[in-house]
Amino acid sequence: MGLNRICAAVLAAGVCLGGGVAGAETLNLKYSSWLPPTSWVNTDLLLPYFEDVKRVTDGRVVIEMLPKTVGAAAAQFDVVRDGLADVTLQIPGYTPGRFVTTELGELPFLETNSVEIIAPIFHRLFTEHLQPVGEYDEIKVLSMFLTSSGHAFNRQRPIEKMEDWAGLKLRSVGAGTTATLEAFGAVPVIKPSSEVFEMINTGALDGSLSGPENLVVSKLVDVMKYGTIIPGGLYHSPVSVIMNKGAWEKISAEDQAAIEAISGEVLAKVVGQGYDRADNAAMEEAKARGTIQIVDASPEFVAAMKERTAPLEAAWVERAKAAGLADPAGVLEQLRAEIAAAEAATN
Repeated sequence: MGLNRICAAVLAAGVCLGGGVAGAETLNLKYSSWLPPTSWVNTDLLLPYFEDVKRVTDGRVVIEMLPKTVGAAAAQFDVVRDGLADVTLQIPGYTPGRFVTTELGELPFLETNSVEIIAPIFHRLFTEHLQPVGEYDEIKVLSMFLTSSGHAFNRQRPIEKMEDWAGLKLRSVGAGTTATLEAFGAVPVIKPSSEVFEMINTGALDGSLSGPENLVVSKLVDVMKYGTIIPGGLYHSPVSVIMNKGAWEKISAEDQAAIEAISGEVLAKVVGQGYDRADNAAMEEAKARGTIQIVDASPEFVAAMKERTAPLEAAWVERAKAAGLADPAGVLEQLRAEIAAAEAATN
């Protein structure tokens, strides 16, 4: 994945830019990665994107990965806001209650397992409705997207009916998934995906809500015994690529435009394609190993889960209104409508 792929996505709009301010000095920016340097999210997505940033600015903006992460995964927003690093991958759900508007993406049953479809839609709605609320005013959001649909993996027992959730200690990714697990009778524990393997090995967790790609990324394929795939997913994790505001303001207007042309929805779609590929590859590996018993949730089980989680949408609507979002129910309706339209267009 390089500049050519990203440019191809936007060439018709004429937004692949290569020019800039002649003679401008190079701005060297530092990327703090809480994921391992070898994670496919780094090697296949973010590092090529940073290379594209360098190319479209003719080398005037250079983003390099630091040898070690700065701060914990949950602290990355503050790390970038305070200038301890310039760029990072931020997961709002790791700080429950702080970024209420983007909890929209954590709601269950958004009716698609295609990240390529949902990721750019979420960035568009974020820009149109969520960002103006102001929760992200302290930094520059380069792209806000959703990742893989979340399913249930554990090492204790199959999850095929509501009673099977009871008492399972499962990793949660944020406030939305915590509420979902509590509604099911499970015990949610909010932790970064990078800590799940160790916690399962020590017995601190029984399993995790997770996108399929994380089976490989976090080595969960080595410790999980059971998986339940849920149509539409129990959640999607909102994730953003963010930059220090002061660093962004040092970039010329022309180079800012060049960077934005390969960011936003464009980057979100490329990210979505990457997650879809990684999800498919992970499921193939899990099935090939034969160590995880994977089942699809039955229609009756899905209906029971939807009934149990129905109040969560109303609860998010109220929290989002209190946070300053004028019409949360309308935004959720728009999200589902755009997903449905995109799904229909692919069939």
